[in-house]
Amino acid sequence: MVEVLIGSLITWLVSYAYYKRAGDDLKEEAKSLKNQTQLILTALEQGGLVELRRESGVITGFEKWIVRPTGVDGIAIGKPSIDHV
Repeated sequence: MVEVLIGSLITWLVSYAYYKRAGDDLKEEAKSLKNQTQLILTALEQGGLVELRRESGVITGFEKWIVRPTGVDGIAIGKPSIDHV
């Protein structure tokens, strides 16, 4: 019976350590993705494609999508592409 309790305790400790580390990694990844999203949204705003809503300097949503930015006519400008990632 004691062996089962010791085995259970060891299993619980290993599982706890594993999932704690995985949770911490997930938090770091989410923080990185949030920062990258903020950069993309800011670039869209500076490009004249959107107007963003902010509260205390933090982007909270969109005020307005601008379908055709000022100074852009109906002619195709180019095809978006990603050369190398």
